Amino acid sequence: MNFVREAQVIVQVNMFDCGGTAICLCVSHKIADACTISTFIRNWAATTNSARCRGANIALPTTNQNIFPSFDSASLFPPSEQLVFPSGTPPILPYPTNDSIGDKVVTKRFVFDAVKITSVREKLQVLMPDNYKYRRPTRIEVVSALIWKSVMKSAPAGSSSRVNHAVNFRRKMDPPLQDVSFGNLCVVITAVLAATTAATTTNKAVGSELSEFVAQLRGEIDKVKGDKGCMEKIALNFFNGYDASNSVNGNVQDEAIALWMVSWCNFGLYDADFGWGKPIWVTTDPFIEQNKNIVYMNDTKCGEGIEVWVKFLEDDMAKFELNLSEILDLILLDLILHHLFVFQNYV
Repeated sequence: MNFVREAQVIVQVNMFDCGGTAICLCVSHKIADACTISTFIRNWAATTNSARCRGANIALPTTNQNIFPSFDSASLFPPSEQLVFPSGTPPILPYPTNDSIGDKVVTKRFVFDAVKITSVREKLQVLMPDNYKYRRPTRIEVVSALIWKSVMKSAPAGSSSRVNHAVNFRRKMDPPLQDVSFGNLCVVITAVLAATTAATTTNKAVGSELSEFVAQLRGEIDKVKGDKGCMEKIALNFFNGYDASNSVNGNVQDEAIALWMVSWCNFGLYDADFGWGKPIWVTTDPFIEQNKNIVYMNDTKCGEGIEVWVKFLEDDMAKFELNLSEILDLILLDLILHHLFVFQNYV
């Protein structure tokens, strides 16, 4: 990136006849990750709102959140001569090469409401391995598992998969970094799942597969803990492995189905108030990326649901929608019957 000639931040404000306003923001991923962008937006909004309040001589809004960026990450992670890559500068979040050129990639939005997510979390916690049962699956883990299963349900029998997930490692450092630490403080972890049989139709079998996925994903995320040296090693291994073979795991075959998932949940973007009130909708732009098999997750306004944007080939999207509906019906019906059985026994 040419920092002199190329814009690092672009802002567009749209004013509508109805009185609504949309603020669009584009930030280079070479200088900031989602957490940093959230800090920037919330700090910008608070500064704007404070100026408005002072001008109108009204009380400033109070907040318990730290919204002032900390620029300590550069001292913790100075340039390293170890990060040398065969093809030059690595991408920050290297998506698979665009093998979708010429194919029709479809983008669709799905919303998982809080009630359904809570119900599936309840189901999966019971089925989790003993070493993970103490911690209920998170919203992101549950939605990731549902998306993965909905994709794999139509995969040929014996297909393997790898799910690449971006992870914010600020709180996983020892000692933890502040949420407002500025920079690209994220790594990509990969959950590798061995060959599976597509024709899983019983609620118990589906639940077991979902819980197995969550356990695998959680196990990889739990590895992203430690000091500065640990983080550098993870980043070095990931980028060198990806740059050398276009795969983040040497024992995964090229024909494995790859999914890339990015979560913007829990970053407090709905708290940004520029003086007009909090936003009614915050979302990312899923259309800027043209590759297939990419998933973006955002909070819903209530903070408990998840909005998902998925990008699949047109034929794959039709299968995905059908599979997702069937899997949710199967899991939720099982929970209804379970609660009915418990209630009847209680009476």
